Amino acid sequence: MRTMEVVRLEDSHLGEASDVLARAFQNDPAWVWLIPDAERRRRLLPWLFRVGFDVTAADVWTTSGIVRGAARWLPPGRPPMRVGATLRALVTTPFRLGTAIGPFLAYGRAVEVLRAEAMPGPHWYLAGSVSTRPRNGRASAPRCSPRGLRRRNVPGCLPSC
Repeated sequence: MRTMEVVRLEDSHLGEASDVLARAFQNDPAWVWLIPDAERRRRLLPWLFRVGFDVTAADVWTTSGIVRGAARWLPPGRPPMRVGATLRALVTTPFRLGTAIGPFLAYGRAVEVLRAEAMPGPHWYLAGSVSTRPRNGRASAPRCSPRGLRRRNVPGCLPSC
């Protein structure tokens, strides 16, 4: 069995991780609904995921060396957003998304409401994870399950997928 070393993602690799996430979620039903045109989605998703990394005060973990995957964890007690990056996103995102901005914001609000209802107290939150298949390099969004997370001894976590 081959093992991989998991390390904290360095800021210099955020672009690579954004690209991996974009490939993984290119055909995800939620993103297809939000941005129906495949070519436009292909152009926007790397930028949106990069904005997500910049805005969210999360711990991001990846594989050492080539970015083959990433997991974004929001720890309990930390402010969820970075103010400066959030202000920049509030100005630029509506222009980049155009008519998709309304559904995009509604979707984000709905996810946060569900999260608050499911875990009202302090908790770790897996705010997205993705991996690539080493043989073909294609990215995929893994299925996260509370059972799998319990095996990893992550107390009080709520997976986003």
